[in-house]
Amino acid sequence: MQESWNSLNSKVKYYEEQAIASISDNKATYQQRLQLRAETINLAQRCSMAAVIASSGTANYLDSSAGRVYREALLFSVSGQTTDVMVASIKNLL
Repeated sequence: MQESWNSLNSKVKYYEEQAIASISDNKATYQQRLQLRAETINLAQRCSMAAVIASSGTANYLDSSAGRVYREALLFSVSGQTTDVMVASIKNLL
């Protein structure tokens, strides 16, 4: 499990750096920022799923941190999204 955590953690750091660079880089195109957002949403879903798997059945409890993070990632993936973000997110899943 440590290897999986390390892998996900390095991806989180990578996308955090990319997001900061995208904000400060006026040359980043709309499509590049859109793709970055879709990939970040996908990573949040994968991280939350990993937390659910690692916590076994306890993620089913309402007071479970893993369950809460999973529900937040699910809400983040659909709440207030533009059509472009939804399309990019779905393409990222396929």
